[in-house]
Amino acid sequence: PACFSRPPQIQGYALAPFPSFRVPCNGRTFQDGFPQFYPQPQHLSARDIHEADWLQFMQELSDEGRLKGGQKVTASILPIAMHVGATGFLITRAIEKRMKKGNVGKAAAKIDIWNYCFFNARGVNITLFQGP
Repeated sequence: PACFSRPPQIQGYALAPFPSFRVPCNGRTFQDGFPQFYPQPQHLSARDIHEADWLQFMQELSDEGRLKGGQKVTASILPIAMHVGATGFLITRAIEKRMKKGNVGKAAAKIDIWNYCFFNARGVNITLFQGP
């Protein structure tokens, strides 16, 4: 993203720590994506994290978490190709579960890239948590 090449323009008072905040996913799981809103604008904007930067990050994170069309087709077609009949549903669910775990790993890698290239230079670190 273009924001990676923008040098930080941090305001003096922004160097003070600010309380951490959570951005829960849209549903019960990570694959449901994340809300497209700009949390803590007074703290993020002071650290040169614009709303457009944050929304692009959240969109990229949401995109990594979702099963792609090809993954859905693979999970559905593979059991049919194996000629397993009714148990194909269980196999499909198992395949989708593994693919989703892989997507969480991709999302974590995406967060690492954004932290390294953008957020850390602005005094912010993003962490992916599982749980309530």
